[in-house]
Amino acid sequence: IDFGPLGNANIQLGNQPGELYLHDSKDAFLRTLDFGQNWQTLTQLPVTPWSTGVFISPSNPNKFLLPNVEAYRSSNRGESWEKVNDWMEYYENPSVKLHADIMHIAEYKEGSQNFIIVANHGGLSISYNNGQNFSNIGFNHLNIGQYYSAKTYPKDNRYVFGGSQDQGLQRTLLFEEGTGNFTQMFSGDFGHIQFTNNDRSLWTVFPGGLVLYYENPLTGNFPSSSYFLESINQDVWLPPIIKSPYHSNSVLLAGGGKQGSSGSRIIELQISDLGFLEESVWPFDFSVSGGTLSHIAVNNLDNKDVYAITSN
Repeated sequence: IDFGPLGNANIQLGNQPGELYLHDSKDAFLRTLDFGQNWQTLTQLPVTPWSTGVFISPSNPNKFLLPNVEAYRSSNRGESWEKVNDWMEYYENPSVKLHADIMHIAEYKEGSQNFIIVANHGGLSISYNNGQNFSNIGFNHLNIGQYYSAKTYPKDNRYVFGGSQDQGLQRTLLFEEGTGNFTQMFSGDFGHIQFTNNDRSLWTVFPGGLVLYYENPLTGNFPSSSYFLESINQDVWLPPIIKSPYHSNSVLLAGGGKQGSSGSRIIELQISDLGFLEESVWPFDFSVSGGTLSHIAVNNLDNKDVYAITSN
């Protein structure tokens, strides 16, 4: 049995004496019934299990779950597998579909009731029938999010915006005491929220350099304009944007070059009087440092002074 160059093995206990399961470096799934003296190859796993390994239900030894970007289940002790749902299905029906990136699976018991909890990048989902059906318990006053950014709307402090990991750009309505009830405006990962246009409009950025602009973020869920940084040197997870002091409705993006070009430069994105998004690429190439532009700042007392940091 080959565990690959790292030598990592994930071995799970079955429910019978001597019963063990493992997968090898090529994702073959094996079982032994005599404490490892003899092994039988059951099947080829559909994907490589993530570090938590294949889950075997303690209460129902026929039921297995496999964590990866998506979850897979088996009802015959791992001899065949089916996908629980595609990760894209979550966005059409988040109350019952699993979110992407399955990080941990565990079974618990309350009274005579056994249930399985699946932790994923969308929160926690629960199943009372060994993974056949799930319910998103994040809908029940357990609002979960990992936030890159959170900012109060300057024009009306009853509203708060959040840029979260995998739970998108979010907005609260009438933030009060207790847990905030956020509404997802746009799915994905967002951060670096900035307000321009006399603090009426909102900008935010997605990994890789997708910038969204909301002219009126209180009413619309879809952006008014967008810009994508197609630079071969862009490697900062969330390229920072800051409010530009040079135009009332513009931001400075710490990014790469003009569309598809090399280098790492500051890009000014401005909404024109006619509502079009225009780009202006500053000339200096920060990649001469051996790194890429990772943050910028402007002197509040003298906006001719601009400061920059690179990944190197």
